[in-house]
Amino acid sequence: MRDIRAAYAAFWGSFYNRGVTTHISIPAYQDGFAVEYHTGRPTAPPYPYITYDLGMASFADFTLLSGRIWTQSTSFGLVDDVLAQAKEKIPEHGAELDLGNAGRIILYRSNPFIQYLPSEDDNQMLRTGIISVLATNYIY
Repeated sequence: MRDIRAAYAAFWGSFYNRGVTTHISIPAYQDGFAVEYHTGRPTAPPYPYITYDLGMASFADFTLLSGRIWTQSTSFGLVDDVLAQAKEKIPEHGAELDLGNAGRIILYRSNPFIQYLPSEDDNQMLRTGIISVLATNYIY
């Protein structure tokens, strides 16, 4: 399972904030690991960041996974750009994640492939985009 965690971390950590002078990598966290605890209180990391599901289907089967881009802004500019990067990274025919000796995972676009999550009532500046993928694994 360690190879799978590393492959997903590398993939979801490969997105950039291209809206700044120097492209800055957007931090990515496995679901449930983005929140840090300081003095006993949960604290989210600074925006923007990505959270993603981790899972593995049975051999030659599919599982539905997603990644979510979170940012705090008055516009969807960064979210739109990350979703455009997802279209580049996961073409119609799929994208492979190498697991070394353990095989590979292939990510396919799900339907809907990209979505926008409405702002929460308590934070009208929160902008979220969701990337849905079907993942299948193959062992060499």
